[in-house]
Amino acid sequence: CEASGKPLPDVAWIRNGELESSGKKATFLRFDNIDRTDAGQYTCRANNSVEVTSINTTIVVHYPPTIRNVTTSSKKSWIGQTVTLKCLSDGVPSPTLSWYKPEGSEINRVRAREIKIQVPLRGDQDFGHYKCTAANGLTPSDKKLIKINQIKKPGKASIKSESVIQATSITIRWTAPADDGGSPITGFLMILQKDETEIQKVNITDPGTTTYSFPGLQKDTNYTVKLFSRNFVFEGDPTVWNIKTKFEVQTVSTEVYLTATIQENCSRRSEVAAKFPEMACQIAFRFGCSSANTVNTRCGSVVLDFMMRFNQTVVVSNVLIVLSDAARQDKFRGFKVNPDSIKQVLLPTDGSESTAKGPEECNCPSNNVLLAIIGVLAFTVLLLIIYIIWLHKKGRTYEDERPVYDNKTLLEDIEPSLPDSRKLTQPHAEYMDLIEVNKDNRKAQSTPPGADYVPLHPLTRCWEVPRHNVTIEKIIGKGAFGQVAKGTAVGLRGSPETTTVAIKMLKTNATESDKRDLMKELDTMKQLKPHPYVIKLLGCVTESEQLLVLIEYVPFGDLLGYLRKSRGLKDTYYKDPDIKPQTNLTSQQLMKFAWQIADGMSYLSAKSIIHRDLAARNVLVGQKEMCKVTDFGMARDVQQENIYERKTKGRLPVKWTAYEALLYGKYTTKSDVWSYGVLLYEIFTIGGSPYPRMDGRKIANLLQDGYRMPKPQHVDEKLYQIMMKCWKNDPDSRPTFTELKNQLKDMETLHKKLIDMKMYDKQLYANVED
Repeated sequence: CEASGKPLPDVAWIRNGELESSGKKATFLRFDNIDRTDAGQYTCRANNSVEVTSINTTIVVHYPPTIRNVTTSSKKSWIGQTVTLKCLSDGVPSPTLSWYKPEGSEINRVRAREIKIQVPLRGDQDFGHYKCTAANGLTPSDKKLIKINQIKKPGKASIKSESVIQATSITIRWTAPADDGGSPITGFLMILQKDETEIQKVNITDPGTTTYSFPGLQKDTNYTVKLFSRNFVFEGDPTVWNIKTKFEVQTVSTEVYLTATIQENCSRRSEVAAKFPEMACQIAFRFGCSSANTVNTRCGSVVLDFMMRFNQTVVVSNVLIVLSDAARQDKFRGFKVNPDSIKQVLLPTDGSESTAKGPEECNCPSNNVLLAIIGVLAFTVLLLIIYIIWLHKKGRTYEDERPVYDNKTLLEDIEPSLPDSRKLTQPHAEYMDLIEVNKDNRKAQSTPPGADYVPLHPLTRCWEVPRHNVTIEKIIGKGAFGQVAKGTAVGLRGSPETTTVAIKMLKTNATESDKRDLMKELDTMKQLKPHPYVIKLLGCVTESEQLLVLIEYVPFGDLLGYLRKSRGLKDTYYKDPDIKPQTNLTSQQLMKFAWQIADGMSYLSAKSIIHRDLAARNVLVGQKEMCKVTDFGMARDVQQENIYERKTKGRLPVKWTAYEALLYGKYTTKSDVWSYGVLLYEIFTIGGSPYPRMDGRKIANLLQDGYRMPKPQHVDEKLYQIMMKCWKNDPDSRPTFTELKNQLKDMETLHKKLIDMKMYDKQLYANVED
């Protein structure tokens, strides 16, 4: 920069307000090893105290291009879909960006810093690595790859069952296909055909299920079973299995003799002989097992021959399958059983060489001493029985002189008693651990805060209620295959009083799979002790034709309907005409709903129970607006599209299902935490639909791209951040239910600041989609 004047001016170079160089000889501004940071506008200013003048110049630094990022709208897709590819770069001069197909042909080219293209996926050749390149004449150029994975039909499952049977039912066993088609297996479809006519279709939505039984087969008939595997998108080709029913040999019996090898020291064989048969009977309860006892024991580990008595005809092969599966899953509490050792043995006969013959001599030490001890104990017990009978007869003399007492004895004061195991039809030991009771520990348990009845001691829990003691009054809720009725029951837990109950039962169009789901729900509830925020089991009817599950009656219905009716919207899923809908819910009530549900889920999580369908529709509202988590198996109205999104012919509550469960089929208690975050959205929007007006089939892709529901305008940022923590991609980063309960309960006093009901927009959340 040359400048002249009198006096001779000083020259200065300025960039971004900072002095780069100055002086009478600062005509030149020199750059060594110039880089892109030197680019920009420079000002040359001349000053000789008479006048100041300046001139600007711009330096443009050329540098090779760099691709900063390549993205796709979906990393997994299938034929018929369209994906969006985007490539971002920098570089001077502006680079030329190009996209190339997996086989190498160019798709599009532009001179810009960003290129976005739509790629229709028409065939297998359209899947693989797509390449974005950037070039501007300088070296080196840049490129980046991104892969589009293809989802196809899953492979065929492998069936492992007999092709010729001598029975009226068949249990099909299978293994899932090794090829899932690029997406996790989500379930199976099984079709039973007779002479090419479909007679039964079963939709199995649990991908972990690998067995299914078809009862009521006809003799000397050819059947065909077709098994289809399903992933998130497609249904695979069927595995076909032909079955012939023959009746040349009778294979059903009411008394079945079996043998099993238990990996225990021989010194424990008395304990094994006493406990193992009853465990086996409880596991085989579905087949009508009424009792079981040991016939013979031998050493070498412990080899046990035992007899199982059934109250109906039974297919022995099916019993063996169930017992072997239980052994593989370690369901014989405390006993390690060899699954392959469980077999049928011949019926014992007198004087014959059979497994029922007298016990073989054990190589255990002190065997004679053990027999002597047993003899002494038996004699002592006999004397004790005689003494008790004598006392009983003596006491009858004074019966008429006893004072009359009220028969309503407190439950805490009743000593637990065990019914005769041969008469016990309800397999309680299968669902709860027996605990040792001593005299110091038989005091009644204190009632937990908020509970409205005292917990039953595990040894007194007998849930079965005679069918004639249950009266169904009216239907108050319906689903596709199940329904809930209001009714009464007499004789719950031995009490002569009549109790109002809710009765869960199946509709006439329900399948065997639906019945098993309700039985699973019943089994789950049997494991639970009373909790104020979890629905309570009161009894069941399993011995009649219709399965009934009796739970506590809650008059206000489900939480979703309760919220919607509070603002005048119609909700008829769970409707009791005798109950008027509540109106004008306060922010404090909403906060109370939130922490109560978290408390109930904290209890279920501690019991290792994964709900998998936590939503406002599956929470009931009881007296004093107490929320109770329910529905451990029977979903609310599965015919409604936006709750249970179609996956081929299966269904999934997509808008409530966790990120990892949608993409990979993985469920944990942290998956329930995700669903709880969606439930909070339902509560704080007073029954609003999550992801409003969004197609459920696109939810997974949106979540994969980082989308989360926006904050409702009337909800404080602190509450919204709790919801966002529930929706973290990494399940381990989500809070526990205990943390959620404590945090929300502490925030309850700040409810007015956290939920501003004045800003609530009824119109915004008026779109009811379920």
